[in-house]
This record gives sequence, structure tokens and C-alpha cells, in this order.
Amino acid sequence: MNKMKMLIDENLVCPFCARELYKKVLNLFDDYYIHKLTADHPLMQKAYLQKSQEEFHQKKNFDSTFYSVLQHEKALNYIEKFEKQIEYIKEHFTAEENIIFTLSVMERKPDKSIIIELNKSEHYYYKIKKSCYLKIALRFELIRLKEPKKITQFSE
Repeated sequence: MNKMKMLIDENLVCPFCARELYKKVLNLFDDYYIHKLTADHPLMQKAYLQKSQEEFHQKKNFDSTFYSVLQHEKALNYIEKFEKQIEYIKEHFTAEENIIFTLSVMERKPDKSIIIELNKSEHYYYKIKKSCYLKIALRFELIRLKEPKKITQFSE
């Protein structure tokens, strides 16, 4: 099935501040990155386990190793769910949104260098960027769609 790929019009979502939206999306990815770093790196895992043990040392009959393993599993589940959401979103990105996602969100390049790389006007670039970030924000429930107006049926 061919997926519809189009830019999202900001008028379809509840009012928002673009800077705040961009910040929330980047924070979301920062959190993902920290989870991934912690889950993938043995020294980070050890530090996480040690911290977990210290936090729950006071409780009697508490298996801190079990708790640490449980927390590690939660981190792995978070990473897996996050990556599935991103794969879904990427299927709905236009080609230009995909480029902006990679350069802006993942690589954190400055807007001016991305504009030059894309060879687009600033206005068009920000329109694509906003749509890209809106798709991410909608999928992760950082923003909501406006209440739909009454839908009329098509007449033949």
C-alpha cells in the first residue's frame, strides 16, 4: 500500500510556539539517546545498577539486582518502542522532511547550513521543518490536533 506523504499544515493542530515545539522534540530525542547510551554501554549499565542499588539499599528483603535488571529491561523496552515510533513516522515523511529529520534532529546541524545543503529558500525550509517536527510531536503526543469540524459526507 502506498503511503500518503504530505506536509502537515500547522492550522490542523492546537496553537503552539514553534521554538518550544522544536525544544520538546529535541528533548525527546535527548532522552532517547541517554536511554540508548545507558542500555548499550556496559560501564553505563554498571553505574546505573550501582545507583539503583544505592537508592533502594534501605529497604529490607529487597533484591536490588532484580530491580536493576528490571530497570534495564524497562530502558530496553523504551528504546524499542521509541525506535518503532520513529520508523513509523519516517514512513510518512516526505523526502525533504527525511533529510531535515536527519540533519536537524539527529545530527543537530544549524538551520543555516541545512538551508544551504537543501538549496531551498528559508521560508520553504522552515515550512518543511515545522511539518517534520509536527509529525514527531503528534506521534509522541507533544501536541494535539484541533477538534475536527463537523464532517460532511460526499454527495454523488
